[in-house]
Amino acid sequence: MILSGLLVIGGAYCVYRSSGRLGIGIPVALLGIGALGAGVFPAPTGGVHDLFALLTFFVGGLAAILAYKVQTPPLRYISVVMGAIPLLILALMIVLGESSGLPAILGVGGAERRVAYPIVLWLVLFGGYLMGRSPRDPSGA
Repeated sequence: MILSGLLVIGGAYCVYRSSGRLGIGIPVALLGIGALGAGVFPAPTGGVHDLFALLTFFVGGLAAILAYKVQTPPLRYISVVMGAIPLLILALMIVLGESSGLPAILGVGGAERRVAYPIVLWLVLFGGYLMGRSPRDPSGA
């Protein structure tokens, strides 16, 4: 997680440099900071890990949705869905609590994975999109 967080922070800088948009660079950087913090403070440490995990999940979903501005179809629509999934699950986990709903069925770790996987998949898709984009792309993405 520490290495992943550092790589995402570096990627956020590259996203900012290529797009010139702080509106996507900052959320991606916060996603990296959250992952870095979750790695530095593993789950048994309790509250600090939970705060970094919450930051990672919330800002990861938000970053995927905000990336809509720098992507072209169909990835821009896939990105919104990939960002909405963790935000919806996270909201349900907060509203319903850990004793009911998804955490009760899958356990907290299983529920966390349902929140994290769409974010990780979005990072892979977004990175591939940015790598395959032409530097002379007229869309400005």
